[in-house]
Amino acid sequence: MQVTNAIAVKLTYYKTRIVGFLNGNKADNAGFMTHENKLYMKKMLSGLLMLSVLAGCIGDEFDTDLLVDDVETTAGLAIPIAKTKVTMEDILSDQTDMVKYNGDSIILFQENDSVEYVGINDFFRLSSTNASLPVAFAIFNSEDRIAAAQDFSFSIPNASVSVMDVNYRISATGSNMQVPLLLSITFPTMNDDGNDRVIELVINNNQTASESIEGDRFALSDNLLNAQVEIRPVSPGGFYANTIGNIALTIDNLELSYVKGRMAENKVTMDEGSYALDFDVLDEIPGDIEFADPKLNIIIDNATPFKGLIAAALSGTGDIELASDPFMIDGKEGAELTKRTRYTLNNSNSNINEFISKTPDALNYAGELTLNPDGAMTDEVELSDADRIYIGYGFEVPLELRLNAELEEESVELEDIDLIDDLSKAALIFSSINGLPIGASAHIKFYDEETASVIETKDIAIVSPAKVNTDGVVTESVTEVVSIDLTASELESLKKSEELLITVRLNTSDYDKGQTVVFLKQNALEINLAIRGKVEYNN
Repeated sequence: MQVTNAIAVKLTYYKTRIVGFLNGNKADNAGFMTHENKLYMKKMLSGLLMLSVLAGCIGDEFDTDLLVDDVETTAGLAIPIAKTKVTMEDILSDQTDMVKYNGDSIILFQENDSVEYVGINDFFRLSSTNASLPVAFAIFNSEDRIAAAQDFSFSIPNASVSVMDVNYRISATGSNMQVPLLLSITFPTMNDDGNDRVIELVINNNQTASESIEGDRFALSDNLLNAQVEIRPVSPGGFYANTIGNIALTIDNLELSYVKGRMAENKVTMDEGSYALDFDVLDEIPGDIEFADPKLNIIIDNATPFKGLIAAALSGTGDIELASDPFMIDGKEGAELTKRTRYTLNNSNSNINEFISKTPDALNYAGELTLNPDGAMTDEVELSDADRIYIGYGFEVPLELRLNAELEEESVELEDIDLIDDLSKAALIFSSINGLPIGASAHIKFYDEETASVIETKDIAIVSPAKVNTDGVVTESVTEVVSIDLTASELESLKKSEELLITVRLNTSDYDKGQTVVFLKQNALEINLAIRGKVEYNN
């Protein structure tokens, strides 16, 4: 290349800036394609072509063999911008937790089989129980205590309990007390130590005393818990007027760890929650995208013998509802530890494609579980806290899709690229071998900051998609060299512009024919980008 020393110095400076940028040197990056760094942050599909152009070029030298020789610029220089060769497997290499392969096929994948659960405290819903103990103080003039039997009745919707292990709290509040009283409550238990539970509380006027107990085993009859109570003055021997006090008793904070009982048909409201989705590779995909076979598996592990009917309420970002018909789950049988049901939402029974295409960052879930429908199981069952029904979710999204996407507008700053002012002719050269079933074109605006206006626009084809068969599988890579000559008017506009505003459009192969394409892990793109031009520089 014959250039003057002044031109050589300037080219050396310019190429140093390019190499610095390509190698991530922030000091050398200043002012050169600064906004382009954002391309590194874009996700796989939303920036696939441009990411491929930039991500693989670090440390490479430009391959001039692929450049055409007849660019009508009276060629004086060829400035390498980027070179890369990447496969889909390379692009997805940092997404190993979210990608699995079936042979050469790519599946975006996320699964958690225990997002939420329901258990015995949801099935056998014990409500707090109360009792009122009247205290005739005059009795203590002749008796040292009052003793009586007291039953506590538990409300358990659609179920009955004969035996339970339970944590609980007992509270007592006194009113109209002449003197402090000592309340003793005795529960007959089936505890391993063989002892009954005796609870003693000092009752003062208008005050509440309480005690929490863990792990008592009680036998119930018709959901009743029998107890004995005794009441006596803390300090005996006084004289008491003929007044009636009262002790209000409450058993609450009930938490079962074991239950033996029967249950009729029982509707259980499942807690609302949110399951975080981490499909970053699908983020920021604008335009129209249609997946061939996305799936959401609702995974149910049932450690109870009860069958169930689940009506799920699912939604995502922007309150996009994900339709789901109610579905049955089986109960475990015999020596089984759990019974797994996997209900799949797909294109035939839901709007899963629309849901996934919006790239939600969370799956919001709620629903209703009808346990033991029609009261089919009438036998008494024994369940522990470990006998739960776990609900999980698993997404499987094969990279088989149609895509027509216009990416967000990106800005490339030009102010510090002084060499542009010295170009008399210029062309952009895209040399590519594309084995990906996706191509790209760009709409470029030349923006003049002084007039705050777009002074020129240009549409260019960057790379054509690979050829595919009727199954959407790549059958032939497309090799091409695209030379985009800048007209005199465009070159003048380029010199006046402080930045280029670039909008890239991606299209999968044969998109206009309704073709769905298949991305395979060895699909590859090789691309070189350069500016070729003629410099007129006078020092």
